[in-house]
Amino acid sequence: RPTWTERHFMSILVVSVLLFGGTSLAVGMAQSIWFDEAYSIMLAKQDTGQLLHLTAMDTHPPLYYLLLKGWAAMFGWSELAVRSFSVLAASGAVMVAGLLVKRLFGVRTALVVLPFIVFAPFLLRYGFEIRMYALASLIGIAATYVLTAALQAKDRRQWILYAAYAVLV
Repeated sequence: RPTWTERHFMSILVVSVLLFGGTSLAVGMAQSIWFDEAYSIMLAKQDTGQLLHLTAMDTHPPLYYLLLKGWAAMFGWSELAVRSFSVLAASGAVMVAGLLVKRLFGVRTALVVLPFIVFAPFLLRYGFEIRMYALASLIGIAATYVLTAALQAKDRRQWILYAAYAVLV
């Protein structure tokens, strides 16, 4: 018979993710857009061919800029809209991190660690920036989650998980 914490873990995790996202967005909206964020917006506003050409000379690969371009096509170029893309990615990172800790160490440990994830200063700080940091966090944590799932799987699904891991990294 599952304990109360086991039954309600997902609800607690979702509330934690919403708390993180709201906090990160509130902090972000109190900031001005700085040069690197303006650069991200400028790149994402280019046509796709020009965007790929410009990112070939940039230190960051084009995935973030392409996703930001698609996001802004749906939600616009307002500061709230473009910041919300990073907040969503960082919130996804918090969600996957909570699931990863639960998978590795159990529900109790995940509940103890969750506030440290939600209020991690670097994640909160970079979670709203119009840069690739939040997306990189999400991809890195998701890759770790998929790798641990692959290592624990003992069936045909293991190779699918290894392929997913390879794509993520």
